[in-house]
Amino acid sequence: MANQNKAYLALTVTSIVWGTTWVASKMGVMHMPAFEMASIRQFLGGSLYVGFFLIKGEKLPTKKQFLWLLGMSLLIIRCIDRKVLLQSH
Repeated sequence: MANQNKAYLALTVTSIVWGTTWVASKMGVMHMPAFEMASIRQFLGGSLYVGFFLIKGEKLPTKKQFLWLLGMSLLIIRCIDRKVLLQSH
């Protein structure tokens, strides 16, 4: 398969996946809180992402790397919470 055809296939698959996740999220928030829906979606996406790289032979982050990632994640969450709080007033 030519590289251009692979690129078009990847673009098509990405468009379909993103389009259906929007519809699924829209329908899902009718049955559960939005934060819970987003948490489930992120957990599933992260699990697939980690699984993909484990299958390809990559290693999990070391404890030091994981702690750094955790710290950055908490910082991002804190910054987003602050931004939302400021915009709501």
